[in-house]
Amino acid sequence: MRVILASGSPRRKELLKRIYDEFEPITAPVDERAIEEGIEEELKGKPMYEVAEAMVLQLSKAKASAVYEMLGCPEDSIVIGADTAVAVSDEIMGKPKDRDDAVRMLRKLSKEKQYVLTGVSIIEKGVLRSFAETSAVYFNPLDEEQERKIQAYCDTEEPYDKAGAYGIQLIGDEMVSRIEGDFDNIMGLPVERLRKELNM
Repeated sequence: MRVILASGSPRRKELLKRIYDEFEPITAPVDERAIEEGIEEELKGKPMYEVAEAMVLQLSKAKASAVYEMLGCPEDSIVIGADTAVAVSDEIMGKPKDRDDAVRMLRKLSKEKQYVLTGVSIIEKGVLRSFAETSAVYFNPLDEEQERKIQAYCDTEEPYDKAGAYGIQLIGDEMVSRIEGDFDNIMGLPVERLRKELNM
């Protein structure tokens, strides 16, 4: 069985290695912003958590489906797509636009509970199924020490390719006080839940 990861994320590649020794990372173009705007319009007024969950599910489906179709809909394959978002009370955080935006996000995350949601879609023998996993993350309070950590972190390259402007698996964990739920999910792929869904 050919296994394909519909993602270019280095973190997801490392996580998927826990399940499969061999797989192919392949991506196909997806208009993510159009999907996000459509869901934001459809769920206007709903809690950010619900909007984020719908968004990651739809984006994971779109990524998996785009790769599956690009490859000619192979029946002897498993295609896995994933998308992760960080949601707070009034915002769904994507990747920061620049350093100022990264600092803004990290300060905000230091003031309130955040939800990290990952949508995963699997196309196996032509059948698509999806699920979403949620973890909660609490940052340290925004005091002088936390501000120092935020500024130092934003001077590295780490924040700029990550939703919510941090990676918990690297030095970003210095800003975190505790988590609830699956640590791998916060990194971008809930490995144990995926293993169960694949009946492995």
